[in-house]
Amino acid sequence: MQAIWSEMEVWEAVLFAGLVLVASLGSWVTGRLLRGRLARARRDGAAVVKIEVLKTLVPLMRWGLLLVAVAVGLDMLKLPAAVEYWLGQAVKVAMAVLAAFVAGRAVQTALRGWAARTTDPAEVRTRSTLAPVLGKTCQVFFYLIAVLLVLQNLDYNVAGLLAGLGIGGLAVALAGKETLANLFGSIAVLVDRPFQVNDLIRIGPTEGTVEKIGLRSTRVRTPEGFLVSIPNQNITTSEVVNLSARPTRREVFHIGLVYDLTADQMRQAVALLREIVRSHPQTADAWVNWKSFGDSSLDIQVVYWSRAMAMKDFLAALEELNFAIKEKFDAAGFGFAFPTRTVVLQREGD
Repeated sequence: MQAIWSEMEVWEAVLFAGLVLVASLGSWVTGRLLRGRLARARRDGAAVVKIEVLKTLVPLMRWGLLLVAVAVGLDMLKLPAAVEYWLGQAVKVAMAVLAAFVAGRAVQTALRGWAARTTDPAEVRTRSTLAPVLGKTCQVFFYLIAVLLVLQNLDYNVAGLLAGLGIGGLAVALAGKETLANLFGSIAVLVDRPFQVNDLIRIGPTEGTVEKIGLRSTRVRTPEGFLVSIPNQNITTSEVVNLSARPTRREVFHIGLVYDLTADQMRQAVALLREIVRSHPQTADAWVNWKSFGDSSLDIQVVYWSRAMAMKDFLAALEELNFAIKEKFDAAGFGFAFPTRTVVLQREGD
């Protein structure tokens, strides 16, 4: 060992020690400055995403310069060829892994900042779900690039390996196409946002409230209480009706009055019904018209739009309207019709 160190010049030893010192001192100073600036930015309420991203690069400076110092030291020392070769390869591997690790952390930090940058609750849910998925995907991609660079430095046939991976990846993709389709479907749902959690939706025969939007499926709670898991790929190819997105809820019903009423009484009945329906506080709009002569009644049609979106509130509003209609029509003497049939009995021969 002493023989090895004796072969080093003084300036070489100074250069090696200087690199190690710069790596340690430079990273410590940079980290301290960034931590101080980050604390001030948070105290002032300023944006901190760029500072946090820069902070993730500090390990690259520290360990990167240390690896450079080791590489320079290996070049200075007179080591056996095999030892020098494998130590040099180890330094290259460590540098590639370090770069992939730091790049992955930087991207994940940036994505977390992007997810927290909006104040819209729906957008926050979308970004908070997408950010981890995109971050993990980028990290795997960086590690894959690092592995390919390492293999290339070790004189492996990377082109042949990629061709083999392509065939294997095709087989895996065919075997797991349903999983991949659901994954891409979840991304499409989160980006396009046809619905959000707690929305009332209808997809095909299924109607209910969205409880969770997962990476494989979306869970919907039906009015009967059943929890239905719908694959996300089905959502992207089906017609999705977002019932919660409508501004009002519509109801159409008919009221049949007896044929004994005169035309003037029917005008009064229609006017009274319009007043009752339109004066209700939950009514957004209403069309009330004498529509037809029924088999047993004079039929008035009511097309009613309610602001009450929750089913419980909507039914309560309809009940209040029914009570008001019954009370005021009874007071006005407008009789409600019911199905009747007149049977004529006739003797044979008459």
